[in-house]
Amino acid sequence: MNVLPVIRKISLLLRKGLEHRGVTFVLPVLAVLITLPALWGGLLVDDMVHRAQLLGPSGTSEQLRDLEILPENSSRLSSAIANLFVFLPPGKTKHSIETGQLPWWTYEGDKAGFWRPLTSFSIWCDYQLFPDSTVLMHAHNILWFAGVILLVTIFYRKLIGPTWIAGLAAVLYLLDENYYMPVAMIAHRNSLMAIFFGLLTLFAYHKWRKQNWLPGAILAPGCLALSLLSAEAGVATLAYLVAYTLVLDRGRWSRRILALAPSAIVVGFWRVLYSGLGYGVCAGDLYLGPGNDPLRFVGVVVERAPILLLGQWCFPPAFMYNFFSDSARETYWLLAVVFLIFVLVLLVPLLRRDRLSRFWGVGMLLSVIPICATIPWDRNLIFVGIGAMGLTAQFVGGLFSRESWLPTSRLYRGSAWLLCVLILLAQVGVACIGRFIAPISYSGFVTQSAELVRVDSPPPRGDQDLVVVRMPIPLFSGAFAIYCDAEGRPIPKAVRILAALVPIEVTRTDERTLKLRALAGNLLKCEQRKDIPIHYAYFLGDFNSLVRDKKHPMYLGQRIELPRMAVEVTGVDGDGLPTEAVFRFAVPLEDSSLRWVQIGSSRKYVPFEVPGIGQTVLLRGPFH
Repeated sequence: MNVLPVIRKISLLLRKGLEHRGVTFVLPVLAVLITLPALWGGLLVDDMVHRAQLLGPSGTSEQLRDLEILPENSSRLSSAIANLFVFLPPGKTKHSIETGQLPWWTYEGDKAGFWRPLTSFSIWCDYQLFPDSTVLMHAHNILWFAGVILLVTIFYRKLIGPTWIAGLAAVLYLLDENYYMPVAMIAHRNSLMAIFFGLLTLFAYHKWRKQNWLPGAILAPGCLALSLLSAEAGVATLAYLVAYTLVLDRGRWSRRILALAPSAIVVGFWRVLYSGLGYGVCAGDLYLGPGNDPLRFVGVVVERAPILLLGQWCFPPAFMYNFFSDSARETYWLLAVVFLIFVLVLLVPLLRRDRLSRFWGVGMLLSVIPICATIPWDRNLIFVGIGAMGLTAQFVGGLFSRESWLPTSRLYRGSAWLLCVLILLAQVGVACIGRFIAPISYSGFVTQSAELVRVDSPPPRGDQDLVVVRMPIPLFSGAFAIYCDAEGRPIPKAVRILAALVPIEVTRTDERTLKLRALAGNLLKCEQRKDIPIHYAYFLGDFNSLVRDKKHPMYLGQRIELPRMAVEVTGVDGDGLPTEAVFRFAVPLEDSSLRWVQIGSSRKYVPFEVPGIGQTVLLRGPFH
């Protein structure tokens, strides 16, 4: 049986479907349907923190408020706009360490705060209208995503000539499983709002420059401002405006620059205001802005951009990079660069002949730069996907349509079809599977996050200090009080995390003192193992560097005085990270005011039996 006629007929039907006007309205409906599981996805850590802040005194206990971990008058609109996305307030780090909201090794100069007033207002409204319904809050997110899909579909149809190729680009964007988390996580609404207003910016700018529509000269900078006030990710909108100026704008260079200037001024003014108000991140290696260390930022762009682009164009997901050892990451990076060179070589004929494809490419490359400020994370590719899907659709569409830019070389066409198969396999096949798995994975994240801050059998009392000998993600210590309060459990007086999930030797030197020594690596992260190229412990180590890294080393003899506990650093490694520390408590270690636990093999907390005086206990690391 000859299958070619059947394939051609299916291809023709797909083309007709993709070029139909109804696609513009069908895809947003599909966006709602495929994200419906997010309605019952639950709340992740950031969402739980926002819940405590916005419910205010009526929805939180007096014990939680006494800890002073929430901003003053946190449920008021003014406080929400200023503080909802401030996770490490400047000048309050010491207080957070003392109350156990941050681990003892945290650098006191750390800060992490994002100014997202428009998103903050949006979430504040949720808690005014339906404070007890997380389903409606998630539905709000879904509506924003449907709006994004509507705008991106219209945008592709405005710019891309063959409407079926525009439809293909929109479908690829819709199917991308990376966008499930921004929908499922209420706090991540910021990226949905940023790209929504970013797309409106591009609409207005295109209509102004293409059709001389004068309102666009005002609306473009205005919508750009709304994008930036939704999230700092909105700066990627400027990447596409720059790409438009360089590639699509046909005016004289002086006019192009003058047209771009208002938008550039908006970004500059926003950045000055953002920094002037005290927002920004100064916290280890997890976040590295270009203003903090420009040369180092260039280095991380070179490292992370190929990983992110590989995850966008094909597989594996960019987030997997964080689970590799340093030596394995070098191999991963080289393979990513080789693949991207392969893609570029095959795109050259299209890029030479087609101005629009160059716009997608330049916009994609420029928009990947801002998200290199943090570790590779696929959920941050929402702006990069606009250019990537547009370019992908034009390349795939050109192959199927046998357009004039295609070289006649058999080698080229064979390689191009190979890339086409890989792309469709990744962006349709794997993406569809990912869309199915995403709700399950997200629910797993919600459950695991809750278990990381839940101690049962029995829970600690309100008059106890909870001493966690080892914790996989010590940064979550601040969530203990939030989750305890939400679940109606007593809140411990303080949470004391002694070490991360690393192999350690625990020695009791006297009635009130423990000494912890890392058997490999340091107390914050595991050592690198050449025989284990991929492991979740590598990611945990990077994540734990958020509050202390080699730029702010600790030193021998350094003392950290905390209520009812003092820490002395008695060993450091070459990066100044602690390898050994002595913990002296105000009471004997068996005192009932101390509740001792550690993470067990099932990733749940189990009681920790304090050794006798002079005795040593070995706790194995994650590799064993």
